[in-house]
Amino acid sequence: GGGGGGGALPLSTVDDLLYEVAKVYLTVGRPLVALELYDRLLASERYAPLVHLKRGECLRALRRDAEAASAYSSALAVDACSQEALVAACCLSLRRRKPREVLSLLELHAGPRQHRGDAGDGGEAEAEG
Repeated sequence: GGGGGGGALPLSTVDDLLYEVAKVYLTVGRPLVALELYDRLLASERYAPLVHLKRGECLRALRRDAEAASAYSSALAVDACSQEALVAACCLSLRRRKPREVLSLLELHAGPRQHRGDAGDGGEAEAEG
């Protein structure tokens, strides 16, 4: 076989393994176990935005919505352009009956970025329904 030289696995490989095992636990309906594994990956630079997103999924499954919202905020703090984190945060806010939170999230992360300090109206909002 083409085995390596004994010893410990490189850190990225351990992180990769933890991430994949956590995904499996989340998929098979064991969000608490998955959450514990994702918590161990919080310091991982490689998985920084994804870990917060996955933690949010676990916390939602555990009905810990306030903590899930915080996890999604952390994901957006790491990657402000993460559409997956934005959609998850908006869906959670809707579920929590906080439509103003949804609007704030969309303005902050999906709106035009030219007038960063300007609280003006983006002007191109589409409303249906």
